[in-house]
Amino acid sequence: MDILGNGLLLKRVLKAGNGHMTRPTHGQRVALKTEGKLENGTIIDKNDRIEFVVGDGDVISAWDIAVALMDENEIAELRCDAKYAYGSLGRSPEIPGNATITYTLALIGKEDGPDYNFMSIDERIYHGSLKKERGNYLFSRSDYRGAINSYLKAISIIDNENVSFEEPPKKLQQLLEDKIKCYNNLAAAQLKADYYDAAIKSCEGVLKHHPENVKALFRMGKAYAAKGETKEAIMQMKKALKLEPETKIIHQELSKLTKKLTKETQSERNMYKKMFRTTKTPVKPSVEHSRWKWPVIAGSLAVVLLSVGVAYFRYRQH
Repeated sequence: MDILGNGLLLKRVLKAGNGHMTRPTHGQRVALKTEGKLENGTIIDKNDRIEFVVGDGDVISAWDIAVALMDENEIAELRCDAKYAYGSLGRSPEIPGNATITYTLALIGKEDGPDYNFMSIDERIYHGSLKKERGNYLFSRSDYRGAINSYLKAISIIDNENVSFEEPPKKLQQLLEDKIKCYNNLAAAQLKADYYDAAIKSCEGVLKHHPENVKALFRMGKAYAAKGETKEAIMQMKKALKLEPETKIIHQELSKLTKKLTKETQSERNMYKKMFRTTKTPVKPSVEHSRWKWPVIAGSLAVVLLSVGVAYFRYRQH
């Protein structure tokens, strides 16, 4: 089976399972037995039992996609391109970059996934931290979309309306600090993925609780700059600089933005000058115009003199 229709993720059933009705769904916890093989024969990712929640992005995307198409107790062969495994970076030391991997997967169990709505505050802190660390790992591998997914999942666990404010203040404070870290990391990943409006909203999520968070102010400034809103970007950078006047990178960004604004302002002035210019270049009379101009003047003068002479003659007659 060509799962995605692009030839990069191929599945072949080795042993049939218990039927399509037993396939896991998004949000369920599954258990897999796994063994991978590189093209040179090296065995990797050998696990008698590994558990994860379908759709949470906690394993390579090849497994996450394929397991939803497996029946319980099915054994399948999965050949996956590096894009759906370990990418161009590989995994040191045994998996080189751009490695194609063939897995043998067995779906040995499934159950309902965790219900984050009814977790204790300690469970929220624990599971939220796991999702955040997964996001950090994916970010380090330049998988920014995967990182965004993990950070959003962490926030949904931590920032839940069912958290009771009667919990110990220390625990609530830890939950808030974790939430701020996740939003900040989310903004960084969104900037890398060119999701500038989303990055601004994530920064606002931080500043709502911590108005003087320098990372959030800086990243918001970067997002506005990328959108071409230079004045707003400068405003955010100045706030960050006021809080950390010794940070060189803020100085550098603010300097670049100030120069950019100067150029933009000058360009606008030049444009307005062209639009509202009123000075006209004087027109030099042509040679032909001069040729007929003087005879006309002479003729007019002669008529005037003649009129004066006639008037004088009549006056003398009287």
